[in-house]
Amino acid sequence: MALPTAQRHYWIFSADPHHYHWDTLFVKGKEMWHGAAGKQDAVRALKQVRRGDRVLCYHSAPERSLYSIAEVTRDPYPDPHDHTEKNLVADLRAFERLPRQVSLAELRELQKGKLVIAANEFTALYLLPVLAEFRRLHPMIKMAPIARNVM
Repeated sequence: MALPTAQRHYWIFSADPHHYHWDTLFVKGKEMWHGAAGKQDAVRALKQVRRGDRVLCYHSAPERSLYSIAEVTRDPYPDPHDHTEKNLVADLRAFERLPRQVSLAELRELQKGKLVIAANEFTALYLLPVLAEFRRLHPMIKMAPIARNVM
């Protein structure tokens, strides 16, 4: 069951499209996200993510753009593939695709003069909290529901 909007938090999760393309999430429906692996700041932020939170899915280089939206289906837990037991993962389900990709340049322009995303620079974009409800970030992020319900 999803959280009420007032209790829901919003995040940006990043993936390298050469290693994991967000389309995979829409094909599979659900997936374990392990993008915080080895990045202490991202692991620390991932500890704050909760079931029902929404995620803006970001593709890193070469695309450097927001691609889709996912929902967290399970609170973060230890990465089952990490023998050091230092990394966390979170389970995501496909939620909606953006009508078009939103580039890093557009995100930077949006950020000017506003505290929308909790980072001054987008140089280390692995996992960031979004400080405003993402439907209000910019008119280009208005979403159209996907045709089928992904479970």
